[in-house]
Amino acid sequence: MNEFCGMSLETWNGAKKEGFTYCAIIEDNKIISLAAVWKYSQNKWEVAAVNTRKGFENRGLAKNVKEFFI
Repeated sequence: MNEFCGMSLETWNGAKKEGFTYCAIIEDNKIISLAAVWKYSQNKWEVAAVNTRKGFENRGLAKNVKEFFI
């Protein structure tokens, strides 16, 4: 599988090098829910890019990926 959420593995690796961290729930080799932490400094960051795939909503998945970072 070379693409996740429309992004190539190269793009994901580039985001990691820039300090972005992602958490995902994967089912049947597909990301079904995703959240990111974007770090601006050691003490300044935000949870961002929270998304759940259509058909998997209302199961608490977005809450679970967000809480991974907290």
